[in-house]
Amino acid sequence: MVQNTRTNLVRYQKVIIIMLFCLVSARLLAQTGSLEGFVLDKSSNVALIGATVSVDGTSQATISDVDGRYRLTNVKAGFHFLKVTYMGYIDSKIENVQIFANKTIQINAMLAESEIAIEEVTVSTKRRAGSEASMISAIKASQLVTSGISSSQIQKSQDKDASEVIRRVPGVTINDDRFVIVRGLNQRYNNVWLNNSSTPSSEADVRAFSFDVIPSGMIDNLTVYKSGAPELPADFSGGFINIVTKNIPDTSFIAIDYLTGYRGSTTFKDFKSFQGGKLDWLAIDDGTRALPTGFPSDWSNVESNAAQMNSLTKKFQNTYAISANKARPDQKIGITLAKRMKLGKVIIGNMTVLNYSNSNKCYSNNNNAFATYNTDYDTLTYKYKYVDRVYCNNISWSILHNWGFVFNDRNKIEFRNIFNQNGFTRTSVREGQFLENFRDERSFQERFMSRTTYSGQLGGEHSFRQGVTKLNWGLGYSLANRDEPDRKVMVSSKDENTGKYQFIINQGNPQPNFAGRFYQKTIETILSSSINFEHKFALNMIVPTLKAGYFGEFKNREFTARNIGYITGSQFSTYPDSILYLPVDKIFNQENLDYNSKISIAEQTNKSDSYSANNRLFAGYIALNIPLFYKFNIYGGIRAEHNDLNLSSFKQDQPDVPVKVNNKKLNLFPSANVSFNITRKTLLRLAYGRSVNRPEFREIAPYYFIDFERNASFRGNPSLKDADIQNIDLRFEHYPANGETFSFAFFYKKFVNPIEAVISNEGSGKSFTFANAAGAVNYGVELDIRKVLSNQGFLQNFSVVANGSLIKSLVMFEGDEKLKSHNRPLQGQSPYIANVGLFFNKANTGLTISALYNVIGKRIYAVGIVNQNNDSDIPDEYEMPRNIIDFTIVKKIGRLVEIKLGIKDLLNQPVEYRQIFSFTNKNGAAQERSGNTNYYHPGSVYSIGVSLKF
Repeated sequence: MVQNTRTNLVRYQKVIIIMLFCLVSARLLAQTGSLEGFVLDKSSNVALIGATVSVDGTSQATISDVDGRYRLTNVKAGFHFLKVTYMGYIDSKIENVQIFANKTIQINAMLAESEIAIEEVTVSTKRRAGSEASMISAIKASQLVTSGISSSQIQKSQDKDASEVIRRVPGVTINDDRFVIVRGLNQRYNNVWLNNSSTPSSEADVRAFSFDVIPSGMIDNLTVYKSGAPELPADFSGGFINIVTKNIPDTSFIAIDYLTGYRGSTTFKDFKSFQGGKLDWLAIDDGTRALPTGFPSDWSNVESNAAQMNSLTKKFQNTYAISANKARPDQKIGITLAKRMKLGKVIIGNMTVLNYSNSNKCYSNNNNAFATYNTDYDTLTYKYKYVDRVYCNNISWSILHNWGFVFNDRNKIEFRNIFNQNGFTRTSVREGQFLENFRDERSFQERFMSRTTYSGQLGGEHSFRQGVTKLNWGLGYSLANRDEPDRKVMVSSKDENTGKYQFIINQGNPQPNFAGRFYQKTIETILSSSINFEHKFALNMIVPTLKAGYFGEFKNREFTARNIGYITGSQFSTYPDSILYLPVDKIFNQENLDYNSKISIAEQTNKSDSYSANNRLFAGYIALNIPLFYKFNIYGGIRAEHNDLNLSSFKQDQPDVPVKVNNKKLNLFPSANVSFNITRKTLLRLAYGRSVNRPEFREIAPYYFIDFERNASFRGNPSLKDADIQNIDLRFEHYPANGETFSFAFFYKKFVNPIEAVISNEGSGKSFTFANAAGAVNYGVELDIRKVLSNQGFLQNFSVVANGSLIKSLVMFEGDEKLKSHNRPLQGQSPYIANVGLFFNKANTGLTISALYNVIGKRIYAVGIVNQNNDSDIPDEYEMPRNIIDFTIVKKIGRLVEIKLGIKDLLNQPVEYRQIFSFTNKNGAAQERSGNTNYYHPGSVYSIGVSLKF
């Protein structure tokens, strides 16, 4: 009995223990949590759509959505392995992921592209930075306020270079066909990098990178950053532009493109040109225009030595003859060689692109200048009134040669090179009146200019611990060489007694702007280096990212100019004046050259006509990115820049007095970018940053130069100060569907000491210099829309891209400045900008049609002069709006051939610069009158092209 009782007790104990164990196990099994996060491209942070996320060893799995977001629920508490897969990317296995009961944790997966895997399959989902969808995804995923354009959209237009491509970006316009203006702020307030390295300025007179040196076919994508960040240079307020050229191709191929164009105002019409060199077709002077061998570096060594003067004068080539031919159609040819190969486990890619273009342009320009308005007779008072007939041949050829080496998913090295040779020959024939002296004039200018630009970068990207830590570095070298040899100017005036034109050549004292030859050369080089470090931390449910880096840049410029003029000898009065009436190609024949009795060379070069300058910049930054509660993202930090600018030259009016500029400063530039994800498709951004605008070399150089086309002089100002800018951005973004966007932005900028081009009172013509205003504000709104018209039916083939900006600025003056200034917009700022593109694309027929529209509001070209009497003001000079429409049809024929038809600048509206005079009439009523300072029609271009791809 006792034994049975004990046996039963043991059985009961076992049953109780089993029941307790089951209850505890059930309780433990009921303890589950949730897991969520994003699947992102490790190199770009772009969301990956359709990635598989699974808990290893279980059947629990899910797919990432259009934002790259995933969510797994009812995951057992404890430690797990998380597996993330996506075609074209290396699988990621995240170890020791701890799930807590009744809690949600966030784990973001960063996947690396699998170059080797892609090599072995026919179809891949590798992200293409050049597609419109990837560009939109990158903008959405960016921590900053950005805009951009992809190579896919570029291919739908006729845009031939980066200057035409970038004007399709919201808030961006182009000045003088090559200088970028962002949010109404002119080129000086923007910064341009090529492949993450700074670019040189190939212009002698302005601070700017010439966008026309980058052919559109070489661009993979172009991004405009509109808010500051610690890793970006502080020297921008309008926009920071990064152009990325094509590099590693998906496959090997050869492509040949050819295009010819007819310009309505030029092609097959009379076209005048002067004698050049044998290499002009390559935009290279072969030495034809060089100073004669043995020409002295110091003219004072030969001055007044008749024998030497005669010998030197006769060494100059008489290339003044102007010939007339028929203008040929525009030509453009491009060859692309793409190679993708595998050496062991290393993927090697090479992209080589060669482009050549030759185009002609002819137009008549009404070129005028005004004095103060004649209120007594209610009429314009002209200083001069000219009609310029301009014939210009433009040459451009370029080579892009890029290499990429992908060693594995963690290490990549790229070597990028782009070389561009760009130039023109221009013949200008001017007729009109110089009314201050009541003189009828006929003038000639023969001009050749070439620009050589090279930019090379060697860089590497490396990641460690599955992308937790990243390191990238870069070395850059850039060269800009602007050469303008032997620019010839000859001015003649009408003899009222004979009715003939007589060339103006002074006795003893040369005036090169009336009869002279000019030589200018600018060489600018840039050496740069950078290192950027990034590390992610896992802090419970927050994964912050620490960034730090360094950037160094050494920029050097050498500028030289020689001003050679013609004079008549001391005994010229005894020689018949008839040689001054000779045609321009006869007057400098050998028999008309003599130091004493006829014509000879003299020089009027001052020490101020040359300068040397350099700029050293060293920068470091630290930043932190903090994602909060799946909704907020805070990215902020600080950048320190030590800048040392130096320039050496001489005063223009006191040639022996040296000018030394040394501007050395250390500045701190804080910035913050906050984004809030309202929904999966909608977000709000708020950004703040401090920036700086430093004077450019030319703007502080005392060099004095007369521009024949503008009939105006330009002079630098060594007293210019840095401008300080505070920037605020607020932007709402909505992404309704793949490839579609809607954004609305507000921006505000406050300037202290903004730098502007202003009109100055010097001489009888127009004169320009640079000056600081006391302060200014600039604010506005931007709208950007990309929309497919319908998801089905015929309209699904149509899409529209529209963006526009409304901008207002106000320059503020204090104290005595109020007496000589007036409220006005910033120089170069446009009050409105609009871009609209309508696209038709039917993939199964290979047909694409696009119509593009662009317009800007009137903007100040140069600031006027305010006088004590308002009726005596010299008003601001405005560039007036012009509507531009481009039309393109592209048709694919089979797999190899593509035909492109296009019309560029269909409306051919005039390029117009205008001054608007305000005054009070005799009855006390306010009046306005206007006059054009420049007015011409550039001409529409009709083109046809064919592309072959093998």
